[in-house]
Amino acid sequence: MAGFDYDRAQAELGIPADWDVQCMVAIGRPGDPALLPERLQAREVPSLRRPVGESVFEGGFPAS
Repeated sequence: MAGFDYDRAQAELGIPADWDVQCMVAIGRPGDPALLPERLQAREVPSLRRPVGESVFEGGFPAS
């Protein structure tokens, strides 16, 4: 992802000064499949991937 402010991200998320922001990734939340057109609803099946919550967290940098 390009176009984000590294310093602001560090400040907003409370990232310690001895850590560096290297990249950003946009992650969304699933919407209601019932709102999709019928032809796309059939494609909505559970994922076998690891849950996002096991790899990322929401909010500020966790205190150690």
